[in-house]
Amino acid sequence: MKIVELMTVEQFKSAFPVMRQLRPMEEEEFLNLLQIMIPQGYRLLAVYEDDNSTEPVALAGFRQSTTLLNGRSIYIQDLVTAEGHRSKGYGTALIQHIENIARGNNCDYLWLTSGIHRNDAHHFYEDKGGFKRSSYTFRKYLK
Repeated sequence: MKIVELMTVEQFKSAFPVMRQLRPMEEEEFLNLLQIMIPQGYRLLAVYEDDNSTEPVALAGFRQSTTLLNGRSIYIQDLVTAEGHRSKGYGTALIQHIENIARGNNCDYLWLTSGIHRNDAHHFYEDKGGFKRSSYTFRKYLK
């Protein structure tokens, strides 16, 4: 297993089929959003099964920020493992990798949000990731 931070358009394009399993959108929208998000601090990690693999099997997108609520923290915005590659430790490896980044940056918290219908994901975050349920997230659509 190899974890790599994606930096190029070609790498983002290779990651799109996996990200689309979590975030249904067209590739053009994905690439356009990354152009906005990356200058704002968004980072995208990919797991490859081995050194020879060219297609990622899992992704994690995150950003670091400082807030009154969480102090210095990293928010995992996107975490997905491709169908057919789940339960192989890739998600856990990504969380641990990001946790190491957070500890290295003297962060107080690592946090994420998850849809209320994603019970399997919630169990994974608690059992494998060491996360505790701490709040509800509310969202109001403006468009």
